[in-house]
Amino acid sequence: MVDLTTTYLKRLQLRHPFVSGASPLADQVAAARRLEDGGASAIVIRSLFEEQITTAQTGRIAQMDPSDPEFADLLAAFPPADSYAFGPQE
Repeated sequence: MVDLTTTYLKRLQLRHPFVSGASPLADQVAAARRLEDGGASAIVIRSLFEEQITTAQTGRIAQMDPSDPEFADLLAAFPPADSYAFGPQE
């Protein structure tokens, strides 16, 4: 039998390098358990970004008001809140 054990980030010992990447497959706990049952050695969950949290709480990103003309063009590059898979409440 071939030994496929590996180390991720110098600390996390994995039985093999098969890792489920960030995707809708791990959005629900039951689905993540199915990935584990299917043999995934690790599961990457989707990220929650600081911008999502501050925008949800204050309507601003790092004290930049989207309605302020000075910041409007810069903040227009951020995706709208409903385009993220999860928000701070989820």
